[in-house]
Amino acid sequence: MKQTLLSKMAIVSIFTFSFLSLRVSAYEMKLNTKEHGSEAREVKVNFNIPDTYTFTIPESIDIDYPSLEGGVCIKVDNSHLQKNYGISVKVKGKNDEFKFISNEGNSIPYKLIDEGNKEVTSGAIAANFTNEKESPKERNFKIKVDEKDILYAGNYKDSMVFDIAVNKLS
Repeated sequence: MKQTLLSKMAIVSIFTFSFLSLRVSAYEMKLNTKEHGSEAREVKVNFNIPDTYTFTIPESIDIDYPSLEGGVCIKVDNSHLQKNYGISVKVKGKNDEFKFISNEGNSIPYKLIDEGNKEVTSGAIAANFTNEKESPKERNFKIKVDEKDILYAGNYKDSMVFDIAVNKLS
């Protein structure tokens, strides 16, 4: 192929004594017959980083008796978000309230308490995460049961639902 191109260039230069213009797959190159093999091309390079993150929650949480407390840690790793965006985490109980229910149908309410010792209500935003260096990448919570709410022995269960969303920061 190189010999054929050089042969064609020689024929064109004999007749025109000037530059040869050649189109090669959407790029325009100008070849000078006096400067063999010199060419330059500009190629656009794209790099797309989608919003990504790894969100970690425990598989299960055990409430200790008689302390009536348990802990839960939620964590965000490897987050790559657009500038001025963050991750918000809402938490709610399975039936839209924080309440344990036994197989017999008995119930015991519980509270989710954040690191500032404030109660997080079911369905509320429990944590926000950003890519800022100062932003914590993990949040710890306590689940507390009040002794006065315990009436019957038994095995009580609930499910916590974590709703994770990427939002524009205000």
